[in-house]
Amino acid sequence: MSTAIHQMWVYNDWANRRLLDVLGTTGPNLPHTCLHLMSHIVNAQVIWVNRMQGLPAEVGIWDDHTIIECNELHERSSAVLRRWVDTNVEGFTYHVSYTNSMGVSYQNDLQDILLHTFNHATYHRAQIAMELRRNGFNPPVTDYIHFLRD
Repeated sequence: MSTAIHQMWVYNDWANRRLLDVLGTTGPNLPHTCLHLMSHIVNAQVIWVNRMQGLPAEVGIWDDHTIIECNELHERSSAVLRRWVDTNVEGFTYHVSYTNSMGVSYQNDLQDILLHTFNHATYHRAQIAMELRRNGFNPPVTDYIHFLRD
């Protein structure tokens, strides 16, 4: 499969796994902000997956998790995202109706939700990389071009 949306899912999954691996090996000196932002990334992914399925939110957008919980949430929600991507190759204009955290109802195309979810994670992975570097750690390279070379 070679659609751009599928490629973005593969990249998002790869980059999140790479970052989770590094965060899991930094030990007790891991800055709280890194785990807080990683929790936010997986929370947002879980929330969007639930919205796509018409389910209520099971996590809060800023809930904090352990690295093990982040891994579990990412694995589970990324698998659902993959199923959505794989089964909607021709139908990404499918409309998803949902209510946001403020109780406001919206409707967006599936492709826009997927692109938002993947772009959101990229934004916060960069913040985590900056925070790791600022605290003396070497962040993993999660640039898209490095994903293509990997």
